[in-house]
Amino acid sequence: MGKRPCNPVVHSFRPGDMRHTKWLNAIAGSAVLAMVLAGCGGGDSAQPAAGDGAENGTSAPAEPPSGKPNDQSANQPDQKPGADGQDRPNVGQPPKGAEPVPDKQVEAKNLPQGHPTKVLVKGTTLAVTAQESGCDKATAELGKQSASQVEVTVVITQPKQPRMCTMDIRYPVLTVELDKPLADRTVVLTVEKQKK
Repeated sequence: MGKRPCNPVVHSFRPGDMRHTKWLNAIAGSAVLAMVLAGCGGGDSAQPAAGDGAENGTSAPAEPPSGKPNDQSANQPDQKPGADGQDRPNVGQPPKGAEPVPDKQVEAKNLPQGHPTKVLVKGTTLAVTAQESGCDKATAELGKQSASQVEVTVVITQPKQPRMCTMDIRYPVLTVELDKPLADRTVVLTVEKQKK
């Protein structure tokens, strides 16, 4: 048997034929939509450069996972109380001239892995760095104070009802006022999560 020649069916298009126009418009529209969606899920080129978030207020510069200071606190946007519509009186900047509390004086074994352990002090003001993301809001509560230690709990408040939240990670500075200067007392840090 011999081969039959391939004769593709060619449809002629006449400007007045609306069926073909609608069909071509649908294909073209789908192609444009596919290209737009492919661009939205892009790779590294879609990611903002380091520091871009600080300029447009979307997120603070990242703290290294070790919790060690990275001298970027001057680049962090000011976080004023109530700026996000919630009463967070102890969110802000550490006091000018605050000194880091030595690592051996900070007990952070009860913190989640990767949570910052940075603690600063000036006089009776203690400043701790928290970690929050999405819809979470962090505040600090001062616990027991004794001759040997000071307890500070970082409270992460999460919304009761599920909702759309951003994927950014923020490192707000939370301050508490001690009854007397820290001196050689140990700072015991803990984290507590609650829904509100």
